[in-house]
Amino acid sequence: MTSVESQMEVFGELLHGFSQACINLRYIAGEEANDLIAGVLPNGWYPLEKYIKMGTIVANAYKDAPPILERVGEEMMLGWYHLGPGKDIVHKGVEFLTFKTGSEGYQSVVRGPKDIVGDFVPDTIDLSSGTAVVTSEAPPQTDERSFEL
Repeated sequence: MTSVESQMEVFGELLHGFSQACINLRYIAGEEANDLIAGVLPNGWYPLEKYIKMGTIVANAYKDAPPILERVGEEMMLGWYHLGPGKDIVHKGVEFLTFKTGSEGYQSVVRGPKDIVGDFVPDTIDLSSGTAVVTSEAPPQTDERSFEL
């Protein structure tokens, strides 16, 4: 575990969401993943290391893991939207961007020192063209993507 990881925690629901996404998609996470979330309470806080291990378990089970992990992330978001509070909070893409900014989104499930946790910042939102540029900083890398609203 790096010094960055040791200073960060994830919300228990994030771990449960990852596990449920694997079940929904019929991806193999195995007994090791079940052991990893045993005793994890949805409203508790846990070392980031647990979340990283979940991803590693799935990644090691597949030859081409990145598309699998991307689908797991999509499934987690669908669960948040359809089974969690998403429908009550977000009705349009631009509302999702607003929600993700600051403590309501990313920082509601990942915590640690502000300079390490990172942020989700909509750099530009152009409603007339339906596009946005977002900077999403999450350890250990920075990722910038453009997408349609």
